[in-house]
Amino acid sequence: MSAEHITAPAPETAPGPARIPRRPRRGVARASYLQHGVWALDQFEGAGRNSTYTETVVVRFRGALSVPALDTALAGIVDRHEVLRSVLTTCDGVLQQVVHEVTDIPMTRHDLTGVADSERPGRLEALVAEESGVPFDLARGPLLAGSLIRTAEHEHVLVLNFHHAVFDGWSLGVFFDELSELYRSAVENTPSALPELDIQYGDFAEWQYHRLTDDVLRTEAEHWRRQLAGLPPLLNLPTDRPRPAVQSFRGSAHEFRLSADLSKRLRRLCRGERATLFMGLLASFQILLGHCSGQSDVPVGSVIAGRRRSELEPLIGYFANTVVLRGRLDADSSFSAFLRRTRQACLDAHEHQELPFERVVDELRPVRSLSHNPLFQAMFVLQNSSADELRLPGLEAELAPAPNSTAKFDLSLMMCDYPSGLEGEFQYSTDLFDPATIERLCQDFVTLLEAVVADPEQPVSALTGGLRPPHDRSGEVTVRGYRLDPAVIEPVLAAHADVHAVAVAPYQDPSGGEALVAYVEGAGPEGTPDPQALRAYATQRLADFLVPDLFVPLPRLPRTATGAVDRAALPSPAAAPGFRGDQGDQGDEGRWTATEQTIADIWAELLPVDDFDRDENFFDLGGHSFAAIRLTDRIAEELGRTIAPTSVFQAPTIAALAALVDRTGADGGSRSQLVELRAGGSGRPLVLVHPLGGNLLGYTRLADVLDADRPVYGVEAAGLDGTHVPAETLEEAAASYLKVLAELGDPAELVLGGWSMGGVIAFEMARRLYQDSGRAVPVLMLDSYAPTSVHGTFDDARLVAWFADDWGLSSGVDLELPAERLAGLSYPEQIALLHSRAVSVGLAGDDTDVAVVERLMNVFRAHVRALAAYRPDRAQPIPVTLFSADSATGEKVAQDRGWSAWTTGTVTVRVVPGDHYSILREPQLARLAESLTEVLGAR
Repeated sequence: MSAEHITAPAPETAPGPARIPRRPRRGVARASYLQHGVWALDQFEGAGRNSTYTETVVVRFRGALSVPALDTALAGIVDRHEVLRSVLTTCDGVLQQVVHEVTDIPMTRHDLTGVADSERPGRLEALVAEESGVPFDLARGPLLAGSLIRTAEHEHVLVLNFHHAVFDGWSLGVFFDELSELYRSAVENTPSALPELDIQYGDFAEWQYHRLTDDVLRTEAEHWRRQLAGLPPLLNLPTDRPRPAVQSFRGSAHEFRLSADLSKRLRRLCRGERATLFMGLLASFQILLGHCSGQSDVPVGSVIAGRRRSELEPLIGYFANTVVLRGRLDADSSFSAFLRRTRQACLDAHEHQELPFERVVDELRPVRSLSHNPLFQAMFVLQNSSADELRLPGLEAELAPAPNSTAKFDLSLMMCDYPSGLEGEFQYSTDLFDPATIERLCQDFVTLLEAVVADPEQPVSALTGGLRPPHDRSGEVTVRGYRLDPAVIEPVLAAHADVHAVAVAPYQDPSGGEALVAYVEGAGPEGTPDPQALRAYATQRLADFLVPDLFVPLPRLPRTATGAVDRAALPSPAAAPGFRGDQGDQGDEGRWTATEQTIADIWAELLPVDDFDRDENFFDLGGHSFAAIRLTDRIAEELGRTIAPTSVFQAPTIAALAALVDRTGADGGSRSQLVELRAGGSGRPLVLVHPLGGNLLGYTRLADVLDADRPVYGVEAAGLDGTHVPAETLEEAAASYLKVLAELGDPAELVLGGWSMGGVIAFEMARRLYQDSGRAVPVLMLDSYAPTSVHGTFDDARLVAWFADDWGLSSGVDLELPAERLAGLSYPEQIALLHSRAVSVGLAGDDTDVAVVERLMNVFRAHVRALAAYRPDRAQPIPVTLFSADSATGEKVAQDRGWSAWTTGTVTVRVVPGDHYSILREPQLARLAESLTEVLGAR
């Protein structure tokens, strides 16, 4: 559960006599400004694909639960609140809420009483995780779903999932109040005591639209521009690992509890300063972050309820807004003085809370990066306990923690105020921090609070005296406002095959500008890699602010008598032999290479914009996976260089992609089917074989979030480039792919795997390796079905419908092409209809040739036939680990998907949340990666 706490002492009543009026047209309303924000994010990330903006509530009931009464109560809440029956659609360019007259909550029922006691907790955890990870389609709805799980005769678990477009933390208290009353009413068969609602969320949205005129919005924006001017670009917390180029949102949490005495003294201190508990905890958190980061300017995000008018308090809906609370630390100032400044900052934020956070970001235009959140990277929330608000007759109701393996920010402090004392949870990005680091941070926070209540008049600088210093980062430097440690950058660059050693250091040019320089010593007689190639390599693996500005090749790095790099002897970049000074911003069109210019021309054909520079990201500008396929086709046509579509994910800028193309030989249209998904690491290489569609695009995010100490490769199908014929049999494919793997050395030293059909091909490859060498190579199957699961013949209509389902579901959309709709059409007409549907849902661009779709269809057809005909001749001792999707659909099969019949080796089944397709998308992807990492760690 996450709930926001109002930063002001209490909500205000409506100013003046005028209350929010009811809108005359009840079935439709404008979307609120906050709904605009989540809708835009949903569209950007793929409609209906993302489950990040959801609220999950888990309640455990003990006692004789009346399921009909519970159903009646839930239906009554949905009936009372229009927003829970609403969807978001556009009409003539205006985003609207459309209210359905009746909406049934999609509720699934599970009975685990027949499951063995030892297995029941794991099964329950998987079901709760599955429900909490379900994405919503904002245009179709409903925007809430639930699951009721029976775990014992008198014990149930209710899981409810809401999209933030219709629900926020305050709504949870309203929901619990109404559930308690409506359940009582249903059980006792008496009328409900709940009063009629004066207004609905749609009324608020219409009122907000007329209230927030351009003048009001300009005034609010001007406040935030003044308040956040000169904000540091990043909260430079010391991390255990380099910040990745793209945050994976994988996270974990560390829970803690403050003693009743400390909680009481902290509340008393805040009251004495006319501050809320929120303000006192926020001030303490900002001092802690300032100590850890070495910064005196500490921005922290928080959530504000957004219900300044009393008539909004009984409503369910999305009112909560994110605000940035800036803490400016003065080492000589006392904690009490800093708390007073924090109080004023909170009150100011409360007065100017109506500008949506997305508009604040647009107004300030910070440097945007996929590696971190804009404006702030640490979040603080204080919530009040809602457990006492849920009182159902004859039942004990306990709010249980919702599963959370994600982290939206680098670090979040979530506090909850209970009568018995404060409880807290540090949520953190596992990309950046180890559990031990967060545990130390938590201990330091408690130490800081003890010092604060002991003497609030001591200087801020003295408060950190009892804290341990942050990580050793003695080698830290500051460049362009970012605090950096070269020690975290150097090993990433040194992992490049052509680099022997590297030293990273700051440099100030004659004009006073700051730069980060990488001095590189080559690994072989051929010298060092091209600087642009190194830049592309670094961009794929490091956050943008960690990528060096200049790469300086040196025959040898200067060293001391002990062999360490002599940093004092590093030359200025301009004085180094072989230095090229044109590595920085090459926005001047005259300095673009011919390859860059050609690629830019192709981008202009494919993207909805035609004004971009060489360092902008293809996908940020509107590119998508199908556009990446078209892009590589056009590169082959114009430049005679054939690269995999996956390469666009690895090198998404013109500069990086041009460097990659220039390194690729002119090979007459042929290319290796082996694609490097992620380089580096000393672990046993993982090779992932393509699924039915033949491409590797579904593996790119998986490779990013697996443990970094292992190289990951993909094997792409023949035929995608239009110059080769797909394999006719699965055995033929396996044999040819083993030849491809010779590029990596001994194939028996690899770990083979794949999703869907890819797991089956990997299995046949392992069988052939065993026949040739007698060595059993482990196979990791991502929800792959045994050969007998695919059978029968398929006409064109069924094949095209299957391809449409596979293509669409792999991308999180529905192409809505059932076989019945395709029957009676000729094959060219079927392909034309498929092309049209792909364009309409954004999987293909308007300029995409139908021939490209037909080429992909032909590869899919060949693979279906090969899979249907595959039967291993005899069982062999191939060890198989099957990652089985928990919510399998279609015909019922054994949990091992039938693999025990095809190998005499061990078949280990690990159940992961999600369905066949969603296991490769967030948030289920994080759970899959976690389980994969555990298995790979033993290899």
